[in-house]
Amino acid sequence: MKKEANTFVAWTLGLALSVHTVVSERYKADYRGYRLIHTEALERDDQVIAVKRILQNYETARQVFLMNDVQIAIGTDVWLLVSPSAYETVRLGFGSRHIVFHVVDDDVQRTMVENAQLNADAIRTHNNRNGGRWNSVSTNDHTAYLPYDEQMNWMLNKAASAGNVATAFPVGTSYEGRSIYAVAINDNNLGLPAIWIHGNANPRDWLTSATALYIVDQILNGNSTDAVYLRANFRWFITPNLNPDGYEYTWNFDRIWTKTLSLGANQSGCAVPGVYAVGNFDANFGGAGCSANPCADTYCGAGAFSELETQAVRNFMASLTGTLALFVSLDSFGQQWLVPYGCYLTKPNDYDEMRRVAAAAADAVRQTNGRVFAVGTPVDLTGASTGASFDWGKLRERFSYAYSIRTRPATPGEGGFDLPPDQIIPSGRELLAGIASACRELLL
Repeated sequence: MKKEANTFVAWTLGLALSVHTVVSERYKADYRGYRLIHTEALERDDQVIAVKRILQNYETARQVFLMNDVQIAIGTDVWLLVSPSAYETVRLGFGSRHIVFHVVDDDVQRTMVENAQLNADAIRTHNNRNGGRWNSVSTNDHTAYLPYDEQMNWMLNKAASAGNVATAFPVGTSYEGRSIYAVAINDNNLGLPAIWIHGNANPRDWLTSATALYIVDQILNGNSTDAVYLRANFRWFITPNLNPDGYEYTWNFDRIWTKTLSLGANQSGCAVPGVYAVGNFDANFGGAGCSANPCADTYCGAGAFSELETQAVRNFMASLTGTLALFVSLDSFGQQWLVPYGCYLTKPNDYDEMRRVAAAAADAVRQTNGRVFAVGTPVDLTGASTGASFDWGKLRERFSYAYSIRTRPATPGEGGFDLPPDQIIPSGRELLAGIASACRELLL
């Protein structure tokens, strides 16, 4: 594990090659001098057009990235990651439209290096204390992010140590041949309602899989009132990391990668091939929030479920015996407990009931760590987004309760998807409390 952690730090500290290359060549992205900027709320149509045009001209070249999940419109404030070569164009263009913005981080690479070093330090401290082992069921103290193999080795051993209470098994295989593992808890008790949780559909959202592993640990071995309640009353199916290929790519080559690693027939020469798995589900597929440009970070594929990773979720749900009480997608970031729909302007007939449960969950989160999670549909909070798993769960599978939980923090300015590892346990605690509160409120 030390070697893998040091490899990651060496990447972030070392000189990297240009990002303008196809993923199959495995070049390392370098974001030195990229600035994180934050606009004040856009006030006019020409300002909206100017921001959209900047993104249209520079995003696929990986010179400007939209960093907050919003529909760009009047009243929206926008977070952008801007390369050194594009910054002057952005500054002048925004200035000509009187778009006020602030530079929040003048070197995002430096910040990623700092967080990588913190993670390497946490791993080193852990290894010194535990003989260099993460795989043992007793030694994952959730103080560091782990590569995929380490995550799954720990989970497999954790399940094996639980006797007949838990099993770990593959729900599918990724494009590059990695097993996509889930852990089942209480699966033999078909009388219990089932709950599904997955994380890391977007590979850069490291906090989501780390939080999911914390939740697994607590459900199996926690002594808190919430942990005991969850262990006793539900069947659990938890896939901490739905996109292992992309996740490994964020460790070794590009920390802000958003897609799978599949290579579509229409993606030859793309700097960013693959598919944005977050939007690859059958829920008004290909609409708002997804790009039709195969080289874009948010390209959602040639069709719904084009990806082996999203097929794994669909196929498992088709095979599930018993009642699924709750479907949860862990996403990052925004501090939001999202209720369907994001893919339509209308709301489900039972929206008020789903929102009631989500509001109780958000209140439990607030009482745990003081974090305020907004509750509502994506349309209400950030803007329409299509192809999301929780919308698919509600629309196609007719799960009574389906949510996307966007983890801490609230904004890119607070760290966005690249949080230091000391945020894992607080995130785990607050979401365990939120999920336990939601489970107590379910009308089953």
